[in-house]
Amino acid sequence: DNIAAFGGDPGRVAITGQSAGAMSVVCHLVAPGSRGLFRRAMASSPVGMHYRTPEENAPFVRTVSRLVRCSGAENETECLRSRPWRELKLADIAPEYLFHFRKPCPECDNLLPWMPVVDGATLPMTPSRAVQADLHAKVPVVLSAVPNETLAFVPTLLVDLADSSLVYKLVTSVLFKDRAEEVRRHYAESPDTAHIRDKAELLGVVSTDAMVTCYVRYMARLISQRGSPAFLSTFALPPHSSYMGADRRCVTGPPQGAACHAGDVAFQLPVSERMASRTR
Repeated sequence: DNIAAFGGDPGRVAITGQSAGAMSVVCHLVAPGSRGLFRRAMASSPVGMHYRTPEENAPFVRTVSRLVRCSGAENETECLRSRPWRELKLADIAPEYLFHFRKPCPECDNLLPWMPVVDGATLPMTPSRAVQADLHAKVPVVLSAVPNETLAFVPTLLVDLADSSLVYKLVTSVLFKDRAEEVRRHYAESPDTAHIRDKAELLGVVSTDAMVTCYVRYMARLISQRGSPAFLSTFALPPHSSYMGADRRCVTGPPQGAACHAGDVAFQLPVSERMASRTR
């Protein structure tokens, strides 16, 4: 009902999010507690990562708890809540980049230390399984991606260094394990990518497909097959500015630039002076 304070119609609420926010939107689609609270949804660049169970998530929590000196506290949850957000954010680096990448189970690589947990109640099952079981909100859904999702996370210097067959083979082997050779062969023969000689560019396409594009298309197909309107979108305009621009091509603009992760946010969610004045 609070949407009325922003000039909105409580009967026509739309939820939207990008990246982690898009993952939250997908979770709202299948969360019993969110049912009936919105009438349409848009998820931009949701990442297709493994959703952990509480048992699988425990090592991540223990690592962060230890780093912010909450291990052994009488009430560990309250201790974690008392820590400044900057301290928690800094502590995220360890589980995100140093530990747990291959944990807690085979085929569930996941860099994110904090994300929704499949607890059987708030989130009864993973979003994809819930949609497969037809246990999702029957509302129109837009799912979108950009062509160069992963480029936004890699500084230009590293991208330039990655233009090598050795690096390409190494990274794809880490990502796809025993399927790596099959994946490399697919992209070498596909009409869309066979012409790409820059291995860093090709790796960007492969990793973008693996993390976002394939998941977005899979979810859109699942939702559509179960009778709900699903719309698939690709934002391909290279912007001149972005919230994430580690690589210069993400903020170069057309024709030489790239549409990277978060490059669509300013176009999809423009901030007007009227809206800004309501949130100050």
